[in-house]
Amino acid sequence: MNEEIKKINDPFEKLNELSKLGKKEKDVLIGEVTVTVGTIDADDETNVFISCAKYDGTSYFYKLKQETLKYAIKAVDTIRIDDYKRIIKDEDREAAKKQALERIEKIIKTWDDGLINYLYTEQAQLAKDSEKDLEKLGIKVSQSEDSKSKE
Repeated sequence: MNEEIKKINDPFEKLNELSKLGKKEKDVLIGEVTVTVGTIDADDETNVFISCAKYDGTSYFYKLKQETLKYAIKAVDTIRIDDYKRIIKDEDREAAKKQALERIEKIIKTWDDGLINYLYTEQAQLAKDSEKDLEKLGIKVSQSEDSKSKE
């Protein structure tokens, strides 16, 4: 059987192709350093909210920004931080991911609040742009104000 035909007929492969939708990255210049931020996937977003669950008020939003950036920073000066995604063995990939995230988290904790806010705002705008791209494909991401008021 032709491998290309098999691939096209594989429902899991088709579902996997959907994971590419909504993914965006953006280079943000900070002084002489270029930080690449990107949208985060559902698993990483879940981890962000789990990490923030014990916080409330202002501390919740501060932690939310730090955790989001921990997953959203993809590269620095074109050097990829998320290279762990290319590791084939699950155990090795998860160990490398954990190590990278721990290092990023330690660094983010030393940053000025203004820098965190700036990068978080850039990443949040990127996420909004991603939603607009999905909506152009007919995928309604969030409810409009009209829909909310009718419920």
